[in-house]
This record gives sequence, structure tokens and C-alpha cells, in this order.
Amino acid sequence: MFNLGGTPAQSKVSNRLAGNAIHTVTFKGAEMAELEGKDKTKYSILKITFANEDGEYVDTIFEPKAGDEVRKPNNFGYNNPSAIDELTFKVRHLIAGVNPAANAAIEKKGGLQINTWDQLRKFVVDNTVKAIGVETQIKLINDNKGNPRFPSFVLAFSKANELYPRTNFIGQKLAFTAKELERINTAGTAKPTNMASVDALVSDQSLELNTDDLSLDIDDI
Repeated sequence: MFNLGGTPAQSKVSNRLAGNAIHTVTFKGAEMAELEGKDKTKYSILKITFANEDGEYVDTIFEPKAGDEVRKPNNFGYNNPSAIDELTFKVRHLIAGVNPAANAAIEKKGGLQINTWDQLRKFVVDNTVKAIGVETQIKLINDNKGNPRFPSFVLAFSKANELYPRTNFIGQKLAFTAKELERINTAGTAKPTNMASVDALVSDQSLELNTDDLSLDIDDI
């Protein structure tokens, strides 16, 4: 006997939107949440979700840690924007992309001072809730693990020592920059790593890992 009625006919699991692409999406909202790692450590996070008929993208922002406010010097004698500079820009960029009126109010006030992580999370939720359902675009680029993400290290300092974004990744009429296209093309033509040569290199010398170039993956925690 064959029973055709008991099991759902299609999976309700949403696909993840592809990287190295610009997607027209609907903003699904921002959410204050807690995440428990494999070692039972609990993380306070802000989740931002976009989706369309092809899938969804969830950007997970972790609470800053001590030292994230520091602008570290680079090899050219200047300072790089700090992790908190990048985080606060992402918040403003999101609000500008889905709720321009709220962004205009922030600009009119000359900016806002928010003291705590929880206050920042609540501010984002409160100022984007009315934008749920708004159609916009997002730009996703694959990281070194092949996971789609918003572009990283977006900010730079001008000659006047003022921060400015080098690219947009939420909003209308998005486009890839020349450097982003170069990265995408390089990744597409990359050859598989010869693991035998890597093993030989590791055995011959000590390799130093630059953690500043790594992004945190939810699967790792």
C-alpha cells in the first residue's frame, strides 16, 4: 500500500543566496538574538535577513570585543578603519538602504551616540521594522571558504582623514567595483591547491597566521 498524503511534498528549507552576485530581494527584518556555540559559549548577535524566491541571506553581526575600537596602522603609514567603524557603517548603510527617512533624520542630527551593544541592536530593530517588506538589492561576495557575505573592509580614509565607503552593498542600482570583479575572476580561475607542496612547506618552516584577514563563520563556533 502506498500512502501519498502524509509527508509534505516539498522541503520548506530556504536556499542560501549565491555569492559573487547582486540580488533583488525583500527585506525581512532585523532581530536581536542569542547564539550558543559548540563550547556552550553564548553570543549576543544581531541578525539581518533578506530573501527572494531563490533563497535568503542572513547577515549575523556579533557583539564587538575589547580592542575592536582600535584603528591599527597599515604598511603605508596610515591607520586602517577599526572593526567598530565597519560595524557602525553597516548599521547606517542598512538603514539608508531600507528606511531612507530614518537615515535622513540621523544625518540631520549630525549623527547619534549609542552607548551599549543592546541599545544599538534595539535601535536597528526599531528603525527598520517599518521597512519589512521593502524591495532592495544586496551585493554578496564569496569569502575564502566559498560562503556568500557582504563585502568586507568597506571603509577607507580620505586624504582629509575622513572615513568614506568604497562600495555599496545594500540599496538600489548596485554594481561591482573593479577590485571586486578582479577578486571574483581570480577565484573563478584559481587552481586546486597541491596539498603535497603545502605539507612540505609546513614541515620546512613555521607559518604565521594573520587573524585580521579572517572572518568568523557561524559553523566554527
